[in-house]
Amino acid sequence: MARVLAPGGRGMIMVYNRNSLRYYLKGLYQLFGRGLIFKGESLASVQKYFTDGYFHTHYSPTEFEGILKSKGLRPEKTSLSHMAKRYIPFMPTGIDNFLKRKFGWLLVAEFSKP
Repeated sequence: MARVLAPGGRGMIMVYNRNSLRYYLKGLYQLFGRGLIFKGESLASVQKYFTDGYFHTHYSPTEFEGILKSKGLRPEKTSLSHMAKRYIPFMPTGIDNFLKRKFGWLLVAEFSKP
């Protein structure tokens, strides 16, 4: 991105958020509920079972902003997003929306090239 973006250009990228509730809920289920911990899997490695499977690296907001800066980009805004599907079936909408705002699965970074 840094190579092809013109000076003064702006961009946006979405990656997986390591601080999301989904990362831990689904990851712990895969590890312990499905017994994958006994096959040598870790919390990070089981993410492939419920993400796109090919590239499932998760980043914290601070870590990802650091990566953008290291590539010569200027992070301008980082926000969290989530899918419309509820975190847990039958969870009240207000609680579900709160959890998505605070612990959303997707990290969206807006950036520019100085």
